Amino acid sequence: MSVVLTPSLPTPDAVGRVLRDLFGKGVTQKKASAPLAMSPKAFAAAYRDDRDALVGICLCDIPLAATVGSALALVPPDAANAAVKTGKLPAEMLDNFREVLNILHRQFGALHVQFKELVQPGDKIPPNIATGTAKPASRLDLEIVVAGYPVGRLTFLLV
Repeated sequence: MSVVLTPSLPTPDAVGRVLRDLFGKGVTQKKASAPLAMSPKAFAAAYRDDRDALVGICLCDIPLAATVGSALALVPPDAANAAVKTGKLPAEMLDNFREVLNILHRQFGALHVQFKELVQPGDKIPPNIATGTAKPASRLDLEIVVAGYPVGRLTFLLV
């Protein structure tokens, strides 16, 4: 008998624990009052299974990307605030943000998934990501506060 593993959404507390462990500072999370949608001001991270099928997507707004990209490397909040103002992450901040997205792959439950692709604000959105963000099977929308950094939004989608 084989066991079939299916993806699942994390709990808000599980996401908060992972981020607190990563940053070593205060992180609070709560369900967002409004859903985050794919837009020219959002990042979309694609997570694929061992067959390369798209199973999950994380959407992040620019403030969250700047916050986690800064907090991971202990970059001062002023740099995150500057990135939010310009709408662009410097290369090192973007690399740190990608690393956090890579770590978040574990939030999709027992299924083995990997972070495979990042769609940045202004990039052309691949059709499967556009479909997955427009009509997800389920979603979790969070507002994340990392002490001292800009408040941002993070959405987990199952496709």
